[in-house]
Amino acid sequence: MTTSAVVKKEGLTTVIEVTVPAMDIAKTVKRELESYGKKVKIDGFRPGKVPMPILKQKYGHMILGEVLEKTVQEANAKVLKEQDIRPALQPKVELKDDQKFDENSDLKYTMTVEGLPAITVMDLTKIAIEKPIAKVEDKVIDETLERLAKNNRSFVKVEESRATKKGDTVLIDFDGKTKEGFAVEGMSGKAMPVELGAGGLIPGFEDQLMGKKVGDDVTVDVNFPDDYHQKELAGKPAIFECKLVELREASETKIDDEM
Repeated sequence: MTTSAVVKKEGLTTVIEVTVPAMDIAKTVKRELESYGKKVKIDGFRPGKVPMPILKQKYGHMILGEVLEKTVQEANAKVLKEQDIRPALQPKVELKDDQKFDENSDLKYTMTVEGLPAITVMDLTKIAIEKPIAKVEDKVIDETLERLAKNNRSFVKVEESRATKKGDTVLIDFDGKTKEGFAVEGMSGKAMPVELGAGGLIPGFEDQLMGKKVGDDVTVDVNFPDDYHQKELAGKPAIFECKLVELREASETKIDDEM
């Protein structure tokens, strides 16, 4: 029968020397050859009736690889169960340097396996949990609701002819280039919404759109910040030819249950 001996144990890693007797290997060879005999066709014999010596002569050398794999798998399963090891990964197998595998010799190899740790479940009934409760002042709640209402405003088109002011949203067609004469992607566009005073564009851009009316052509003269994310524009002066195509104003969002 297969024997094993632990030669090293370090943490969760165990090294085991395993010996599988030739008798067990011969049984596996016989089992595999019998399986072959049921499928192969040899002149003069019916399937399943081919004598073992003939099967061994024709197929014995072919099945040694399969026999080795199955022998090691079966031996490993047996050893791991005996050692009470639950492997975390596939065990690493190394044959002895002078080992020649055949059915007439014992198979000796080293198995290195990393096992799963034993987990002891503590008594959860003895754990006391304190539920933290945050106390929020009414002022903080009011400020948060006002911020939510502002962020969820809707904008309606202004039909009357009036000048733009802070808080309005204007739709602009724009075409820009640096004062050196070159442009990059994103420096021109159509019907781009701009909320005046929100600080969504580079400094100075929105200010120059205030006090204008729909239909006005506006030349916006600005400087890109030194730390602008597009390196080729950082720190450069630029001109944008803009046309105001629509004016919208924010409608107040009522803070109620529906909001």
